[in-house]
Amino acid sequence: MKTSIKQILLFCFILCDGMVISFAQDSSNYFPLEVGNIWSYKYSDIVEKGLPKKRFISDSVWIQDKIYYKWTYRNENDEGYTELIRQDSIGRIWLRRNEIDKLWMDFTKSDSSKYEFATEHDDTLTVFVIENEIVKTNIGNFSCKVFNFYDPDVFDSDVGYYFAPFVGLVKIRYSHWAQEKISGYSFPNDSVTVNIHNKQDKKKVLDLFAQFKNSPNPFNSNTFIHYYLSSPCNVRIDVLNIHGQIINQLLNQYSSKGDHYVRFDASKLPTGIYFARIVGNNDMRIIRMLHLR
Repeated sequence: MKTSIKQILLFCFILCDGMVISFAQDSSNYFPLEVGNIWSYKYSDIVEKGLPKKRFISDSVWIQDKIYYKWTYRNENDEGYTELIRQDSIGRIWLRRNEIDKLWMDFTKSDSSKYEFATEHDDTLTVFVIENEIVKTNIGNFSCKVFNFYDPDVFDSDVGYYFAPFVGLVKIRYSHWAQEKISGYSFPNDSVTVNIHNKQDKKKVLDLFAQFKNSPNPFNSNTFIHYYLSSPCNVRIDVLNIHGQIINQLLNQYSSKGDHYVRFDASKLPTGIYFARIVGNNDMRIIRMLHLR
């Protein structure tokens, strides 16, 4: 008896049901942007007064059809300031200053790579990227992606930002000249996360995607992906192949509460198993889809 490719794929599709599918870390997961998220820090003993001890996302605004988040800083005296940041479709964080977006954190960069960051004073800083550096905090140990901002015009002066997937900024390192300038002594001012607060309670987060499925399934050329939101948020839907590679981004926009439908056109793709992944408010779901031509 001959077994067709379609029969083999259908068997594999059924066999996959209930399995945990693990994909490579997506760059967009490193900095969860949601209004109400708070990161609090404790500094080392030698600290410059006035450094921010709390950073949080206070609000969101739309500018030229793009969603920006208000990234607010506060020190021990509750003094601080707010900047606008946004995340693009591939996970890079842009800082908006003087009505211009400047690339701040490029999570698509690999280990030992570098890029340049333009400050508000038009100075250029070199940013060095390090991956998989372990940071120990009182809320857990994290494998982080590190961005070291180095100013070539100021000797021994740099700032390091440590990001952990699905958690955000767990550590900041300030390194600069101490007051003993004659001796040339310098020291790092480390701040480590002591608390991360998510505005959404656990039940609300878990129930965010009350429905996430596609129909028909298996399908030929086209299928509709249905999702239901229990609360409004920014939603991203990607289609991945069996290697975990993103082959199509179907959606990346703010969605209201309720039912939504997105069409996936696979007419130009080969027969096979694909995965749809939905992300929003730090929650994620994955479904399997079988394309038969």
